[in-house]
Amino acid sequence: MSDQFYHSPKLLGLLYRRVPVNPWTPREWDRKYSPSQGAKIEEALRGVGLFALGLPPLQAPPTELYEEMRYLLDEYCDQLSIIGKSHTLSKNKDFLVAEAEIVSGTLMATWSDQHRRREAVAAMNLQTYELVRAVRAELRARDTEREFDDEENLDDSEYEYEDEDDFYKEIRVIAKHFRRACAAWFVAEEALRECPGSYGPQSFGFIALGRMLELIKAAKGLQ
Repeated sequence: MSDQFYHSPKLLGLLYRRVPVNPWTPREWDRKYSPSQGAKIEEALRGVGLFALGLPPLQAPPTELYEEMRYLLDEYCDQLSIIGKSHTLSKNKDFLVAEAEIVSGTLMATWSDQHRRREAVAAMNLQTYELVRAVRAELRARDTEREFDDEENLDDSEYEYEDEDDFYKEIRVIAKHFRRACAAWFVAEEALRECPGSYGPQSFGFIALGRMLELIKAAKGLQ
């Protein structure tokens, strides 16, 4: 055998790879920003032109609406924690499945029984779906003359109107829904600024933001 080779019981022998790594030190948390990049999202939303669409501006909600959405956030976090605890493999009762795992619909832990893992993922996704559906229902304004079905896409055809009065009526309905969704997003961002590592506010904010974007699309469809 040539001197350029060596005998090894392994097919490829021992392999080493040199990966250059630039020195990097993580920066301390800047409490002016939330982990969801709320400031950038707010800047983007302001660039949409909410006033021209007949939608309310991004601002702190009135006290009554703020308290209602804060209570909804707390309830959501409690229910999400129950889901996180019920599907963890840890014997520690304080250890939860990561919020990102629940949102993405997967379990990263190593399961010896893959059949049980698939059942757990299916159960977790169903529980999460029902929780999100309940939150979206609470984000709808109750004093409007027309309710939107959360399970349907808010497309242009849903907002066909016969005369000018119907047009302004639809705009007012969309604006009321938007105001509630915006308030929910506001309290979620506030909670993240107060405690960036808290369990639940980030995904709650995503639900509210998704609703806001749906309503912006619906308002644009009326223009």
